[in-house]
Amino acid sequence: MEYTDTKYTGTTKIGSVVACSTIASVSHTSTMSYPGIICYHETLDPGFALMVVIGTLRKFTVHVEFSNLLGGSGGASAKGSRPSQQDQFAIVLSDHIPVQISDTLALFAVYDGHGSKRVAQHANRHLKRFLFESPAFQAGRYEDAVREAISKEESSLLESFRNGDHEFAVSGSTVSLAIVNLTKGILLHLTKSHKPSDPPERDRIERAGGSVNYESGTARLGALNMSRALGDLQYKNPLDNVGAGPVTRGQERAAITPAREQGDLLSSEPSLFRMCLKEDHRYILALTTDGVTNVLEDHVIIDEIMRRHGSGSDVQEIADALARDVTCGSAKDNATCIVVLLDGCLF
Repeated sequence: MEYTDTKYTGTTKIGSVVACSTIASVSHTSTMSYPGIICYHETLDPGFALMVVIGTLRKFTVHVEFSNLLGGSGGASAKGSRPSQQDQFAIVLSDHIPVQISDTLALFAVYDGHGSKRVAQHANRHLKRFLFESPAFQAGRYEDAVREAISKEESSLLESFRNGDHEFAVSGSTVSLAIVNLTKGILLHLTKSHKPSDPPERDRIERAGGSVNYESGTARLGALNMSRALGDLQYKNPLDNVGAGPVTRGQERAAITPAREQGDLLSSEPSLFRMCLKEDHRYILALTTDGVTNVLEDHVIIDEIMRRHGSGSDVQEIADALARDVTCGSAKDNATCIVVLLDGCLF
């Protein structure tokens, strides 16, 4: 089959690889469709996959071939040259989902923390529980379940702040979340980049009473180069309406002022998309943080997964190698990668 893209042009056939990306805290995002090939940029998703990403984007890649069922999954993180590991990830397969659901499901999530690891850790611990407990999740209304779980996570962070854990005001995390229904073969995912420089995001911030600044040469909301994330409560109600003006440098840079009432300058609203997967295709998902995608192009990530898999590496070994390789050397960010092989879906 033929495909053409501004970044990649050529001919491919079943079994070869094409680029793609995802969502969370990265630089760009795109969604592309070719005959038999689906590519998503930044943050992640699959089968009956619900992919949710909040923030500036991480990479989520889907590649099409033949298939049948979950062919394997693995995840790995590497600290790089950073003083601490702020990334978190979770892989929850059907037999570990603590509620009775007739369909076969799997959940994959990557959290890219910033400021500290606290919000990423908190979300990794609680968000999946909020999902599993949701009647909407159990009924297959994944979009509603994700929005509800994110709202509960934000409320939990605010409650902890009010109980004295003030770090949740100045640290946060982007999220890449995929829910895969392997029984029905439907994909729900969030694959939209959220940057302060994006006109819709800039307009939303300004309508909420804030401002995008370019002091560093990059568009930022306060100190953040993203416009959607969990945590960072200083940019959200009620903390951005303290009544006495900005109390942090980040709030000052976001133009928070007692002269007007601010809304949520930083959003945690996910963008969700649902698609049907084909039962005669194979899908490869790569959920990564920008510690991976800032080093490797999308198509290189997929090429590496295919090459290593073809050489006999299992999925966990592939994830280990990707996280390890991109963090070799100096000045390397935390890197996290989840690799999922879907050999079709039984529907």
